Amino acid sequence: MNPMLVPYFTEQNGRNKKTSDIPTKLMEQGIIQLFGEVDETTSAFITGALLCCSTQFEEISLYINSPGGVCTDGFAIKDVIMNLKKKGVLVNTYGLGQCCSMGAYLLSCGTGKRYLTPSCRYMIHSVQSAMDYSAYPDAKVQFNETTRLQELMRDDLIKFSKGKLNKREVTKLMQRDSFMDAQQCINLGLADEILG
Repeated sequence: MNPMLVPYFTEQNGRNKKTSDIPTKLMEQGIIQLFGEVDETTSAFITGALLCCSTQFEEISLYINSPGGVCTDGFAIKDVIMNLKKKGVLVNTYGLGQCCSMGAYLLSCGTGKRYLTPSCRYMIHSVQSAMDYSAYPDAKVQFNETTRLQELMRDDLIKFSKGKLNKREVTKLMQRDSFMDAQQCINLGLADEILG
């Protein structure tokens, strides 16, 4: 997040003043925001925030408004969420605006309740290839890695659906951009409730 755009505010408590930014104030309440693309920077912030909040809360709220991003950076966030579940800390996810691609994946991987606002746009699709059309042996390696990531995402989405989707159905959904409204997403087991 651009530090120039982070609002600060000051709280007065008797004679003491405390200046905080909004992300810090929210984290003090177990709330984390993922707004924007999933990349190395946002992944580092979200995983760190999850780990910090897990020392104080048994339930964490992760608010998501994301067009997607880099698979491996999203998988890092998912792995921390799953590890926290093993330690008894649940992560509730909240979809606002848009949860597309890796944003949708992270919304669905929530280990507590998975919420969507009524107007949230949810979209899944295939993994985007990073191939640069170099020499054939390198292109083959990149193709195999993209296939591995695609299968990992597909298998995880099957798990996240809690038995409502099978391999064939998820493969079909991932062939093209598959947009869903909140109710369709719930019907497929990829979210739990509509907010509001």
